[in-house]
Amino acid sequence: MVLSQVKHDRPEREGPHRAFEASLTREIAERAPTVADPGLAARQLVMLVLNEAVDRSHYGLNPLDDAEIDRIVDEGVTLWSRAYLCCCG
Repeated sequence: MVLSQVKHDRPEREGPHRAFEASLTREIAERAPTVADPGLAARQLVMLVLNEAVDRSHYGLNPLDDAEIDRIVDEGVTLWSRAYLCCCG
């Protein structure tokens, strides 16, 4: 089967992190009204954390324990918050 022949029934941007992203977008809009594009900010945070987890796990080959996942999330949120507080807060 040729990839270009595959019918796509799902929306282009779908995945398990999309519901979290939508919730985060609302949260940012409510708590940080100076952020010009809450959706972009939410996507940036999701990708920052997700990319680090994928990289540290070597694309899922080495499972991460809960403590490592917590560190990745905490570090990502800290970095992201500093960036947005610096320029938008």
